[in-house]
Amino acid sequence: MFSIDKFIKNNQESINDLVESQKLSPEIQKVKEMFDEVKVDCLGNEQLEKYFEELVINCYRYTEIICDFNQLFKDCAHQELSAEEYKQRFSDIDQTRNRIHNATIDSFNILARLLFKNGKKNNWLDSFGKDNRIAYGNCAIKKTIVDIIEFNNKDKGKENE
Repeated sequence: MFSIDKFIKNNQESINDLVESQKLSPEIQKVKEMFDEVKVDCLGNEQLEKYFEELVINCYRYTEIICDFNQLFKDCAHQELSAEEYKQRFSDIDQTRNRIHNATIDSFNILARLLFKNGKKNNWLDSFGKDNRIAYGNCAIKKTIVDIIEFNNKDKGKENE
């Protein structure tokens, strides 16, 4: 099972960079509100809840592979890799990123279709535009950042008790 706390621990440095760069972005709040609304629309329907959870997990996985790219670039900048090692790691990560990106886009679209079939409003993907793969990836990363911020805030609340 994929968990946000394990993900954070395994990718702490890259996540800190992502969170800091996006924490105050108004887009983060929009993504939070969008996912909160979709989650409410899914509640009470086992199938919708299952696909919502799958979407969130795919968002985490996509963000994790982007963190892997960030680490690769840092390793290269610090000259910790030969050119051949860099090319091989880049190729491996990029192939995985492409598969995960496609799965994430599919998750968004499947859930949108299921919501529509269940009579729920279905305009939450309109802002992405038609065939805008970048928008899906950006939204996935922002959803992960939202959850990381919320997770960190819960941890801080526990420390203050």
